[in-house]
Amino acid sequence: MGVGLIKEPSTLLVYNDLSVLVVLIYVYFPFATLALYAALEKFDFTQLNAAQDLGARPDQAFRHIPAAPDPDRDHHRLHLRVHPDPR
Repeated sequence: MGVGLIKEPSTLLVYNDLSVLVVLIYVYFPFATLALYAALEKFDFTQLNAAQDLGARPDQAFRHIPAAPDPDRDHHRLHLRVHPDPR
């Protein structure tokens, strides 16, 4: 307008779904990045390397190693045995 390129303000990104999506991504992307970075800092990459040394493809190792239970971290869980009713 001041430069002379357009005559009126553009309403392309005003009150529509695309503009809401763009703003939500713009706002939440830094938080998601920080959360992923913090999780990857704690990740034990020696397990990933060991899985690849034992023959796992990189994608297999990446899918299965984070899902494996860690006995050092699971010590706080209460393990109960279910006994059948003696009747």
